[in-house]
Amino acid sequence: MTDVQREFLNIARLQACGYAPPEPLRFAVSPKDVTAFARFQGMGLIAADFYLKKAPELEKRGMIILEESAAVAEGQKSGLRQFNDAELYKTLMFDADLGTAKKIFNELKIDFIPLKGAVMRGLYPEKWMRQSTDIDVLVRGREIGRAADALREKGGFALLKEGRHHFVMSGPTGWILELHHSLSGEDTPAGAYLKRVWEFAEPASGHEHALPDEFFHIYHLSHMAGHFGGGGCGVRPFLDLFIINRVMKAPSEAALSAVSLEKFSRMADALAEKWFGDAGVSGADEMTLRVEEILLGGGLFGSKENEVLLKRSVSKSRAAYLKDRLILPAADIKSKYPAAARHGFLVPFYQMGRWFSALSPSKSGRVRSEVKITEQLTDERISHARRLLSGLGIEDYVK
Repeated sequence: MTDVQREFLNIARLQACGYAPPEPLRFAVSPKDVTAFARFQGMGLIAADFYLKKAPELEKRGMIILEESAAVAEGQKSGLRQFNDAELYKTLMFDADLGTAKKIFNELKIDFIPLKGAVMRGLYPEKWMRQSTDIDVLVRGREIGRAADALREKGGFALLKEGRHHFVMSGPTGWILELHHSLSGEDTPAGAYLKRVWEFAEPASGHEHALPDEFFHIYHLSHMAGHFGGGGCGVRPFLDLFIINRVMKAPSEAALSAVSLEKFSRMADALAEKWFGDAGVSGADEMTLRVEEILLGGGLFGSKENEVLLKRSVSKSRAAYLKDRLILPAADIKSKYPAAARHGFLVPFYQMGRWFSALSPSKSGRVRSEVKITEQLTDERISHARRLLSGLGIEDYVK
């Protein structure tokens, strides 16, 4: 762990976790570097607010020591304020677009469930501390068309594309709203459990429903495991988990075992405590340190190198990996392209379309980069990755 990463984790502990250090925490790294890392993790606002507002207050109270190298230079303050104000404005617009969707669904008696960040932000000390990339809302499968039409006609939303589990829409203030008709992760060991979402959902207000603690917890863990298997999920889901563990009832071992997440859950809880708990960020076993390296090095959406490594580790050979990347099963084509699901004869055409797309100037560079990564992977690295996934028990979450 670098000094930049360590100081950012300490900022998150102070800002979002109510941490009161037994002795002053020392900050010596450039705010520019720490804020850049925070933005890489989709958490830039926590760092910007710290340097602009919280740090001077904590220094006066003797909770931190801010060395000269960690002070915001006069020339940097304007840019940091602009970023801070723009991100705060975006959080207000998040509430506006989500509020519009809720109002429409309640008026038309469409049952819905806010998901992920739309719920998590209400669990943080301040909503703005939990930044999001989009708004996620689930409706019943049979209502997806009516719900999307209502958002367009009554709310000023625009349909951008129809995805595997959701419709992607743009809200009146510019926020992306993902209108889900099923939960991602249904093709993992948690799939059968996640398909029962409406059995578990509880009425909240009007036609809004909420996920009970255990279901929310398992859905969060399964989402983390899926993203980790895809190259990494960054720091933010672990801060979410740290907060979830303090405000929600933990799932039972039996429930976690049923979805093959008991090992991953233990690691995730331990790492969340390591990063954000009172004990600080020192000490961990070898597996946890390897996970930490992947998460801190890959950012919020992971890295291509980690994605290729982890996916290659669950393939029998390099040739098998490249074949799986080149030729998608018909079921995956239908899942990825809704038109192919409606008209099966389109499957081979979509398959060929993917090949032509891969050869296009805009994508051929990425294809060559991925092939090069597979060439550079040693048997030792692949073996280490395979052992890591086995130790976490999430081989079947790597897709």
